[in-house]
Amino acid sequence: MLIEEAGRDSKMGMIKLQDPVGAVFGVFQKDLFGGAQVFNQPISLTFNLLMTRQPHAAKWFYSKIFGWEPRDREFGGMEFTYFFHGVRGVAGLMAMNERWPQVVPSHWQVSFSVDDADALAARAVKLGGKAQPVLASPFGRSVLITDPHGATFSLSQQTPEVRAAVQTPEGVLAHLV
Repeated sequence: MLIEEAGRDSKMGMIKLQDPVGAVFGVFQKDLFGGAQVFNQPISLTFNLLMTRQPHAAKWFYSKIFGWEPRDREFGGMEFTYFFHGVRGVAGLMAMNERWPQVVPSHWQVSFSVDDADALAARAVKLGGKAQPVLASPFGRSVLITDPHGATFSLSQQTPEVRAAVQTPEGVLAHLV
C-alpha cells in the first residue's frame, strides 16, 4: 500500500509504503535520492530489523518484492531470519512473541553503529530520552533508545571481528551465519 510519494514533481524519487504485515518502509531511486552514503561506520546506519507477529507473510513479501533470500537461524533461543541479496546480508526479521504488547505494530527498527553504546545511552537519557539496559551479544553491545518524542532506534557497538566482517563485500551476516 502506498503511504506517501515524495518527488513526483521534485524529482526526489522516494516513496513510503506499508507491507502486508503493517510495517511502514521507504524506498528510493538511487540516481535521484542520495540515501545512506556511509554504512557500517561509527555514527551511521548499520542494520535494519523487521519486528512482526507474521514472519512467514513478511518473508514471502520481501522475497518477492526485493528478491531477498530469507535464511533462518536460532539466536538466543529465538528464531531469527536474515535476508540476503546475493551474498550480501541486508536486513533481519524477528518474530514478536507474547512478551510484546499487542498494541505494538509490525515495524522496522533501525540500528546505528557506535564506538561506545554505554556512553551514548547515558547521553540519550541526559538529553531527555530513555534507554533500555545495554545488552551483550555475539555481535557486540547494543541498546534500544527512545527519543523524547517517542521514536525508537538502537545503537550497536560492534566487536572487532564484526567491525572487520562488515567491511567485506559479503558483510557480517555471511560471516556469522
